[in-house]
Amino acid sequence: MSLPRVVARLSRWIEWRAAVLAVLLLIDAAAMFSASSLPPEASAAHAAHRGELLVVSAAWALMAAVVAIRRQLRQWEATTVLVLAAGLIAGYGTLVPDVQWKWQCIATLPLVAALGRMHHRGWWLVAIVVVSEAMAAVLLLQLDLPGAYFAYSVSVVAIIVAAPAVVVAAVAAALDRARAEAERTACTDALTGMLNRRGLTDHVPRLLHAAVEYERDVAVLLLDLDHFKRVNDTWGHTSGDRLLQAVGSAVRAELRRDDLLARWGGEELLVITLVPDTEHLASLAERIRGSVGNLVVAGLPPVTVSIGTASLEHSAVAGAITRTREGDSAGVATAVDLAASLVDRADEALYAAKAAGRDRVHHFVPSSAATLPTPRSHREHVPR
Repeated sequence: MSLPRVVARLSRWIEWRAAVLAVLLLIDAAAMFSASSLPPEASAAHAAHRGELLVVSAAWALMAAVVAIRRQLRQWEATTVLVLAAGLIAGYGTLVPDVQWKWQCIATLPLVAALGRMHHRGWWLVAIVVVSEAMAAVLLLQLDLPGAYFAYSVSVVAIIVAAPAVVVAAVAAALDRARAEAERTACTDALTGMLNRRGLTDHVPRLLHAAVEYERDVAVLLLDLDHFKRVNDTWGHTSGDRLLQAVGSAVRAELRRDDLLARWGGEELLVITLVPDTEHLASLAERIRGSVGNLVVAGLPPVTVSIGTASLEHSAVAGAITRTREGDSAGVATAVDLAASLVDRADEALYAAKAAGRDRVHHFVPSSAATLPTPRSHREHVPR
């Protein structure tokens, strides 16, 4: 089995942060066991405390086992492990009366502070750093350093202990910002700032859960700008882009914060929302149509929009997405397929609105999941 596959399997079994912590705890256990095994001629101080060092080694191994068994640590569990780790380092540094050994223990404490950033932020991280620095100060007090040298050593060690946590925190914050920006870019349309199909797929299960929880019907509105090609051909694609952006803003102004708005095609927009009944859906669709019709975009004539709608009762939604409550991937796919079928119905209604003369709303409201069709040949338009 290749190394990437081994890593992938391990990552499914244990959270990576817990895995890193468990490995480091095991390394400390091995180091303590090795220290306890030193012969008297190599280190009389270690040999004199062989039993105590074996106990410390067992404590490290026990903590590693607990982390591995837990696999995903809660915040308080990570805090407990890290505080115990700092205490153990100070404990065996105090146990062995060897100056070099104490400095080695002090040099280990910055790692505890850095690991704190993996599991904590804000004041929790500050607390872990303070505990690590306090343990370093305890070891420094045992070195009988002259007053000025002691003060200098305390200041240097305080910086050394805190610096890795600060650096790791800064790098992690930058990575978090970059990851959030990448996710936002991947899920939104670059021109309009609306969701794209991938972004819609990510949000659909949440909205369907809300429909069940609040007993609201799921409604889909598919909008198509009338004669949009004429705008591009006459005034240019830049003007067409400005028009799309203005229409998107006008539609968003009519929606609630949790409603989903996506760019579905070149000039097609898709809204997925929750409504108490079809009358509210019709009212929303007419408000959107009127808002777009009243748009004034400099240098362009008025624009109209045709809208097709479809909805599904919350009871039918509940029966279709039960498994998504457990985060089951097949259940999530079911939720997306359910939305896809509603989009197909709205697409049929949109075609009827176009055929009837444009600048109008056409409704299609299935009464149950059994009436939903299998998506047609344009299934690639379904969010995946």
